[in-house]
Amino acid sequence: MPADPSQNLLQRPVSAEERAILSATRPRLLRQVGRFAVPMVWVALLIYAIVLLRTAWLCDDAYITFRTAYNLVNGFGPTWNVAERVQAFAHPLWLLLLSGFYALTREMYFTPLLLSLAASLAAAWLLAFRVARTPGGAVLGLFVWIGSRAFVDYSTSGLENPLAHLVLLCVFLALAHGWRALHLGLLTSALLLLRTDLLFLVLPGLVYWFRSGEGGPTKTRSFLLGLLPFFLWHAFALFYYGGLLPNPAVARLDSGVGLKDLFRQGLVYLGESIHFDPLTLPAIVLGFIAAMWLSWRQRIMAAGILLYLLYVVCIGGDFMSGRFLSATLVWAMAFSIRALERVPRVVEWVLVLPVLVTGLFAPYPSLTSGGDYGLDRGNDFDDAKKAAKEIIGEDGIADERAWNYRLTGLWRVELDGLRPITPLAAHPRYQEVQKAVASGKKVVTATAIGLRGFYLGPGVHVIDECGLADPLLARLSVDKGDWRRSRFQRKLPSGYEKSVESGENKLKDEGLGKVYEAIKLVTRGPLFSGARLWEIVRLHTGRHSGAIDAYEKD
Repeated sequence: MPADPSQNLLQRPVSAEERAILSATRPRLLRQVGRFAVPMVWVALLIYAIVLLRTAWLCDDAYITFRTAYNLVNGFGPTWNVAERVQAFAHPLWLLLLSGFYALTREMYFTPLLLSLAASLAAAWLLAFRVARTPGGAVLGLFVWIGSRAFVDYSTSGLENPLAHLVLLCVFLALAHGWRALHLGLLTSALLLLRTDLLFLVLPGLVYWFRSGEGGPTKTRSFLLGLLPFFLWHAFALFYYGGLLPNPAVARLDSGVGLKDLFRQGLVYLGESIHFDPLTLPAIVLGFIAAMWLSWRQRIMAAGILLYLLYVVCIGGDFMSGRFLSATLVWAMAFSIRALERVPRVVEWVLVLPVLVTGLFAPYPSLTSGGDYGLDRGNDFDDAKKAAKEIIGEDGIADERAWNYRLTGLWRVELDGLRPITPLAAHPRYQEVQKAVASGKKVVTATAIGLRGFYLGPGVHVIDECGLADPLLARLSVDKGDWRRSRFQRKLPSGYEKSVESGENKLKDEGLGKVYEAIKLVTRGPLFSGARLWEIVRLHTGRHSGAIDAYEKD
């Protein structure tokens, strides 16, 4: 019986004659592109690597983690100020990885940069050769990444973003292709240990996995076993630091800013992204729309995009332009390039051109930026007012790479023979820090605490006015004057600096003084003290909230 001509060619052998006919009927452009399709993927990867090298930098907030890693490796524990146990970071997995490599290299500039570059290139390879199923989709996805300022900026920066991008793609593959429950649990655990709020991105997919029957009792147990590192860390954090939440999360949740004001600022954050980074947010939205052409599983997974964007708006966005959008772009592009399988192959290649044009015509495009990035906007710090006006703006949202590139950009590194000299070493700010250390000052109060805190060293106690690393200030409301530009800055209670300097309670407000004593017991008292453990319970049940409210009303 002759073969049914409508039979799928993938289900029966294809003769040489049929193959020749199929090749001859393909569009000429597609035939020409097809010869170079896979090499073009490698070219796109190479361009991405070059862009990363030209834009690699470290942000001020990354040095908060660096100081903690330094203290951990040098025997002071995972602390910010060595005198008190405070979790000043929100990404324990990144901290532990960074600390491990720092213990080997004893160097804290190239080490985080190389780790970030390695994670970013691994994520790009995974997108191109595991998530994408066609060379055109791979090239398109990579060029969207290259054209996105948010993604390029936070593919280095010293923060956890690059590793989060890599783990997110692994979670996508695990959910989309039904990996083992234990593997899915371990990947979810790793993601939450990088940023707990990334749960919003993957939550709909995880719910579908449970509800679809794939997460039966046996698999659920395996999944929960995979989450064991996440639970163990929080058990350790509760015992060691005295809190389930990291201090930066406490500082944001206890800011005292109303949800309406935060929501308004969150919309401003998205609007700023569209203006200065016109590719990122539209690509995220198109990724969600593209998922509607995929299976129900992937449609529900894509709902995490809307959930995460809503979360970003509700918390008021961030002062770093684009930082909270890079992971969302990774998730969205996975759906976009999967949906492109349903269109003619030539469409994938045609779409590369508008992506390139959009990226190139954006203000300050990543594809063309280099060692002079931000200099035209005053980041040489010769004119601080100009830099603050043009790089930060009236909305308090900063092009953080432009602000810090003069200090920490990889392309600013100079060579003394074979010895690299980092750009920070000769900068006036670094010299000021060195003078402060030489003066023997033991307590310093600051807002931007990262670089300053790291180079002041463990012998200086740094009071963080934004509360990210200070356990008392994190629980106070922000200065309502201009909380957008001040990054949730608090006013120091009267007598607080003297209390830190002397080690004695010199706070003038009696009620707040009792709160300070409770926090001192938790963060400085003996770990196994019964009084300390009971005070942890009291702090988590709101026993001291009345004293804080009374202080703030006075």
